[in-house]
Amino acid sequence: MIWPFRPAARTPAPTELDGDEDARGAGEDLRRFLIRSPSQILHIVGSICRARELVTVHFDRGRGFLISAIEQVDRERGRVIIGLGADPALNARLLASERLGMVSVHDLVKVLCSAAGAQPGTHQGHSAFAIALPPELLRVQRRQYHRVRASAREPVLVRLAIGGGEILELTVIDISVGGFSGHGVLPRGKDVPGLRFPRCTLRFRDGTEISGEVELRSVTPHRLRGGASPSLLGFGFVGLPQPAEKQLPRYVLRIERERRRAAGEGWLAGLTGRGDG
Repeated sequence: MIWPFRPAARTPAPTELDGDEDARGAGEDLRRFLIRSPSQILHIVGSICRARELVTVHFDRGRGFLISAIEQVDRERGRVIIGLGADPALNARLLASERLGMVSVHDLVKVLCSAAGAQPGTHQGHSAFAIALPPELLRVQRRQYHRVRASAREPVLVRLAIGGGEILELTVIDISVGGFSGHGVLPRGKDVPGLRFPRCTLRFRDGTEISGEVELRSVTPHRLRGGASPSLLGFGFVGLPQPAEKQLPRYVLRIERERRRAAGEGWLAGLTGRGDG
């Protein structure tokens, strides 16, 4: 079971996170992942809401859970509005629980927090849960999605509309279900992490394309041979069509299988003396 931490404002003991593979055994190292800044908490929770990330709410001391999403962040009242589940009985159990544990993802990193129960609320005329903003949360710095290096034999090409009719073209270096990175140069003002680009197209070697909105997550200066100095740009997917949500995992899984197979063949060739030369 995942039970992030108790109401007291302190770092959780390992036993309180028992069952969560990212936190189990971390002990005192968890302190560096604890966030108590109200502005940071608002930013993270707001990003989770805008990205429509799933939120798993654990209740009844971890014996029940419900998967939903944050519908609204009410800054004035210091609360978040979370949609109801499909099962009325589970909704009733959640409302009756004194403590809640919540798990979601922000920028491909797992986020955990707890809250002092939920109250009935509404959103756009529909019933919902109203939950107080957490005074602290745990942002475990471990990627939620497995990332693979793109295959040189099957390059993935990106065309990113950056405004004013300009198109940035780059080749993917690594990719996951959550995003990708590649070398490129963005104009000043367009190289700010958090900026979103609504028109991004990824083209695969077989001719298939997927398009959607991406968010710039990181810009790392990187000097290449010959004196050119494009940056390593990291992007996260914000909105992708349903076919892409199936195509990307298949691509990542296939590339990873090929990589492991090649590594296994190289290891076997070394044992049997069948290596090149």
